[in-house]
Amino acid sequence: MKILLLFHHYRTINMRGGLRSFEIGTYLAAKGHHVTAIVPGIDPLTEARHPGLKLKPWIKERIDGVTLLWVNSSSNERAIKLSRILYFLTSSCMQFLASFFVRKPDVLISTSLPPSLLMLAYLLARIRRIPLIVDVRDLPFDYSVATQYMRGGKLIGFLMKIEAAIYNRADFIFTVSKGILQMILGKGVSPEKTSFLPIGYDKLYYEKNIDFGRNIRKELGLNGKFLVLYAGSMGYVVDIMTVLKAAELTSKNENIFYVFAGAGQRLKEYEAFAFKKKLPAIFIGEVPKSDIILLCSTVDVCVYALDDKPIYGTFLGNKVFDYLGTGNPLLFCGPEGDITELLHESLGGICLKPGDFEGLAENILALYENPNKLKLLGKNAQKTVARKYLTQNLMDQLNDIIEKTVRQAAENRL
Repeated sequence: MKILLLFHHYRTINMRGGLRSFEIGTYLAAKGHHVTAIVPGIDPLTEARHPGLKLKPWIKERIDGVTLLWVNSSSNERAIKLSRILYFLTSSCMQFLASFFVRKPDVLISTSLPPSLLMLAYLLARIRRIPLIVDVRDLPFDYSVATQYMRGGKLIGFLMKIEAAIYNRADFIFTVSKGILQMILGKGVSPEKTSFLPIGYDKLYYEKNIDFGRNIRKELGLNGKFLVLYAGSMGYVVDIMTVLKAAELTSKNENIFYVFAGAGQRLKEYEAFAFKKKLPAIFIGEVPKSDIILLCSTVDVCVYALDDKPIYGTFLGNKVFDYLGTGNPLLFCGPEGDITELLHESLGGICLKPGDFEGLAENILALYENPNKLKLLGKNAQKTVARKYLTQNLMDQLNDIIEKTVRQAAENRL
């Protein structure tokens, strides 16, 4: 089968950020499908341009059995809204144009972000008369309005209606969280053509491609410390300040140390706060995915904090599975939703209210003093991930979805 992917990024293990696109592409190629992925040549997270692009409209590359077309676009300055909008528009248009150079695909899979890509993917599927499957990792309009990044109003309302119409006309939709799935169903989409397909933990791939004998703890000069890790973005969504305030409360214990991996608009603010308060913390910046997995496998406990907004309850990103899949307990401060449900299910972590830095500090100290409980939580987390959330099993489900969708589309044409 010839599968065409229109994704908003495609990162390998040596790059920074999540591997969802890469995992989909390489897994489907390993199943014998002919996979072509058309993606922006400028990464939406790191803002880095593919070195081979220069003034070319797109370039071709082959990675692990997948044909990649990296398309050119305007630059992406995440802090400037206009720059970000132009980047999304130009990259989506280039992906749309490049797709016509892919011969006779049987199915199109597109991400929901950016909205411009989703709209052009729907148009492309209709022009080429192939089924459209949407990989919903984000609902950008809903999130932007709920977090007040964008105002509501007639224009956004109109665009949300177009988005909902596309979801209703898509052949199948799979979502990374149950919360997002419920929002999709709330747009009138039939449950029969939807599925919850979380990101999961790619245990087999990591074991083959990461040197777990490498002592990253020693490299950071943190041998002998009880390490608390946060790995991810440091912008306006994740509540890093709650973690820093917890660090301040536990700072009397010289054995507890905090590691922050990642970058974002508020990184310098957090570094300044930690420096002023003389916190036992280190900010190591953006590191490759392989280093994130190594960090998760060597620290003692992981933390994640989100502001008290109900829509954040729909989050279930890769960091949660990285933490739990490596056998790490997760201390989560945030609203009820997918993450709290997973932690209750797995007994692999502790749920706290949003902003509860005192409770976070108390639990970190308690786990430091009770290594048996720490070990039990980590073992529970790893068992649950191994049973239900391994990427290989989830990709098997995706393959079944694709084959069923293509088969049904062919029957409908008869």
